[in-house]
Amino acid sequence: MIATRQLPERLSIGDDNPVSLFISNRYNFPVNTLIIDELPVQLQIRDWERTLTIPALTSETLAYQVKPFTRGEYTFDDINIIVTGPLKLTRRRYAISAKHTVKVYPSFVQMRRFQLLAISNRLQEAGIKK
Repeated sequence: MIATRQLPERLSIGDDNPVSLFISNRYNFPVNTLIIDELPVQLQIRDWERTLTIPALTSETLAYQVKPFTRGEYTFDDINIIVTGPLKLTRRRYAISAKHTVKVYPSFVQMRRFQLLAISNRLQEAGIKK
């Protein structure tokens, strides 16, 4: 089993930020997997796990969203994959080292929106007064 995580360069406070896990099955048979991504402590998500069935010798993508509420550096740790064989007699745990630190900034999505309104002199339509 091979797994990688794809994150944006920076995360935005209060917005949904995409995270993708790419998981490859190197076995010659389909497997049932339990995927546990070790999310940053600041997100306060302690029960994140997903199940996925991956056909033989293929890859799957698992996408989800995270919404940070404070500034700082968020560290994503390992990806744990528990693989169950087709007969469900055995299990194997893979702990894939995927430590990655991402900085979280104020909502740059909202800043871009207000910047576009300021350029077009339409701030009063958004309820902002001089």
